[in-house]
Order: sequence, then C-alpha cells, then structure tokens
Amino acid sequence: LIKIQSNLKKDYISKIAENYLLLYEVDNFKEEMMNFYQNKLGDPREEYSTAWDDINKNAKEKAVSWFNYKKLKEFFGYIETDQEEARKRFSYWESYISEIKKVNYIKKYLQLFLIFEKFVVVEFGDLGNAVYFYSKEFFDEELARYMQESNAKNNNNLKYTYEAREKRYKFVEKVDHRNKWELKADNMIKEFKSGR
Repeated sequence: LIKIQSNLKKDYISKIAENYLLLYEVDNFKEEMMNFYQNKLGDPREEYSTAWDDINKNAKEKAVSWFNYKKLKEFFGYIETDQEEARKRFSYWESYISEIKKVNYIKKYLQLFLIFEKFVVVEFGDLGNAVYFYSKEFFDEELARYMQESNAKNNNNLKYTYEAREKRYKFVEKVDHRNKWELKADNMIKEFKSGR
C-alpha cells in the first residue's frame, strides 16, 4: 500500500489516509503506514501541517492520538531508574491521551511536554521531581522554545521562570510525585479545563 501511494499526489494520499484512519482502530494502525503519512502530509499535531485540514476531523484526531501515544510510550521507556514508577506515570497520562493536543520530549534531559488545549504539563524522568502545570499562554511565551532539541535547557529552566515585572521566579502549579499525586493532578487538570 505504501509503494502504491508513493507516486500519488498529496490530495490522493490524504483521501487514502482518511479512509485508513477511519477504517481501523488506533491500536491497529501500522507504524510504517503512519510514518509514511507523517512524511507525506506533515505532523497532524502541528498547525502548519495544512494537508490535514481537509481530512475528516475524527480521522485526524485518531492520527493525533496515535502519534501522541507513541511519543508518550517512548519517553517513559527511557526511564531506567524506577521502571515501576515510570509504568504508573505512563498509565496515568495515557488516560488523558485523547485530550492531549501534542506530546513531545527532550531525551537528553528526560523532559516530557504534554500540550493540552488550555494548559501544558511538564514531567521529568529523573526521580524526585514534580509535575509542573502552566497556563498555555504563559508556557507559549516563556517556555515553548525549550521543546526543541536545539534549544533544550536543564530542568531548572522549566521549573522556575523569571518574571521581570514582579522580580521573582514563578511556576503556575506543581504536584509532587507522592501519596496520591494522581488525585491532585486530576484536580489541577479540572481547574485548568474550567478556565482557572
């Protein structure tokens, strides 16, 4: 199927991709096929990938979910210090996969970025770290540039950001990975979704 599509125009590929994405469940997508569509049409999680604009919304959402799940799994697979804790955190964030617009990570520092509609979550792979929550606007202005490997900064740069006008370091909110942190994170997510 990839060979057949390789010589087609982008319009035809997008129609075939739409059919493929609607026909199968996310769990049944083939990695080679999804990588092919990403190479030909761009990343469906990026606004600049206009080739996805004409694809059925449900099909595009399924593609976004697949790519986000893949990134999430890769990130937690890199954590070697406490694999049981990594599995727990993976399971927790997996439950929100349909709400996450984009998952990205920086392997060098084991930093995970979860972009939701109104807020962003930053997780760290090293033990003894917390989950940091930022409003989308604040994150876009102050921290989004660090999501690129070429601009990656150490963890401290993502935990505290200097606000010149208030002359202080600030993060929006954090939840330590301790006793029932998942419930605290759930509450934080509800707050942000309701327009905190």
